[in-house]
Amino acid sequence: MLSTETPSETMSIKQIIAEDIRKYSEEMNIPLRQLIKDFAKNTNIVLRTMERFFEDNKKFTPHVTTIVDVYSQIYSTNSLAEILSKSPVIVSDFIKKNHMQFIGGSTNKFLDISKHAAVQAELTSSSIFNQIYIMTSGDYGTDLAKIKEQFGANGLKQLDEMIKLGFVEIDENDQVKRKTRLTWDRKIRKNFIKTIIGDIYKEENSDLMNPNYISVAIGDVTPSDYELIREKMRSNYLDIMEIVNASKPSYDEAIRFTLAKVIEKIEFKAEGDKLC
Repeated sequence: MLSTETPSETMSIKQIIAEDIRKYSEEMNIPLRQLIKDFAKNTNIVLRTMERFFEDNKKFTPHVTTIVDVYSQIYSTNSLAEILSKSPVIVSDFIKKNHMQFIGGSTNKFLDISKHAAVQAELTSSSIFNQIYIMTSGDYGTDLAKIKEQFGANGLKQLDEMIKLGFVEIDENDQVKRKTRLTWDRKIRKNFIKTIIGDIYKEENSDLMNPNYISVAIGDVTPSDYELIREKMRSNYLDIMEIVNASKPSYDEAIRFTLAKVIEKIEFKAEGDKLC
């Protein structure tokens, strides 16, 4: 058992996780450096992120999906329920507060991870998978006939695979509805953004007021202003999701939309002339 099941209240979540990884390294008799490499290899956590757990950086707070991935390795499970029951209270509370993609409805009931994140990343490399997944969101899902009309035989084949994997189901009225949500890690987010921009966003509607809105901001800002922009984007996104959760449209008036938020810090480091 890990010693941090009852960690000190003064420990940060970063320190708790680092100590659990160290204890696991000792229990498994695997050198710490090798273990963090293995964790990075077996999950979608980049090695640099794993290294940050052991650096003296008080500002570093790992993303919740990173935390879930770490404990999935420590406890050898893909079950979120098991991770929540076994991890330190501070860690499990953090997951419950932030890992909204695993919450079903208003009951706050957590769903087990049906597939490893790496497998889901491979699935979402398919634009058809992503588009069907988006079409099945909301209370009403989508019609089976719409999938057949839009994607043909390939779409029906992909749909059959999604049903087998437990992501969607078909009711008695041939409505295809969401059953299990994906794990939103970095590769999956990237795959969906590529689908939204490349296959869903309609260029011909770009000059119309309602169907589309896309904008790009590029510039130089101070580190503090960058953090301010990031927090404003996060706040606005949460406000929008509150509207989505509160909105209860009828079947005939329901409008499905996609909203992707992306902020990318780009650093150019070069000697000599400035880059143009």
